[in-house]
Amino acid sequence: MLNIAFITTYISQNNMETVLIILPEEIDPFFLLVGEYLSGKAYAVYYCPPVLNNIKQKLLTLTVDYTLVKYDSYDLILAITAFSKISTPQNQFVLKLNSSEYNLMSLFSLQISAYICSSFSFNEMMECLSTLSKGQKYLCKDIKDQFAKFDSLNDGQAVRNKLSKREIAIMNALATGKRAIEIASDLFISINTLHNHKTKIRNKLNLKSNSDLLVAAINITQKKRH
Repeated sequence: MLNIAFITTYISQNNMETVLIILPEEIDPFFLLVGEYLSGKAYAVYYCPPVLNNIKQKLLTLTVDYTLVKYDSYDLILAITAFSKISTPQNQFVLKLNSSEYNLMSLFSLQISAYICSSFSFNEMMECLSTLSKGQKYLCKDIKDQFAKFDSLNDGQAVRNKLSKREIAIMNALATGKRAIEIASDLFISINTLHNHKTKIRNKLNLKSNSDLLVAAINITQKKRH
């Protein structure tokens, strides 16, 4: 079971990025410290209890670009992200979780924009937000290290050499967290053609699922930038 520690979403309002912090049921000074820190960095910070209806109301009344929440409910994550895709499609999620307390495949099925583990620091948060603002995903070192388990994906260039230009374009798009309909539209292809390409990529890279495909896409994209 995927045990979630934190999610984070930010908001742009009046030319100021705004952070919506979803407070945990039990008092946790961490969230207040994060709120104070981001306020000092010129972010507009809002708080909300971990209640789905309250969160929905905030998402509807605020122009959310990014969200911060602590909880251990996988279903709540799915509900928030699903609602956000409709109400605030520009909204990006930063997921903070405890090291070794998650399933990698379940983790990457959530289509979160950034992943931060328990080794979190304020500087890392700023680096994370900067990365997201450039339209890129953010992965902390602990998450990146998990990719080492996928031996066939360790050499990003070797993986790219196995793929066609179209397949590489699809992998790059997958790594940004875009939905299938968005990728198909961007590449001027049908959904069926996109699915066929994804199947071919999985076969070439010996991947068993779309979750593995997403991990591979993020992995080779990260390695290409470094």
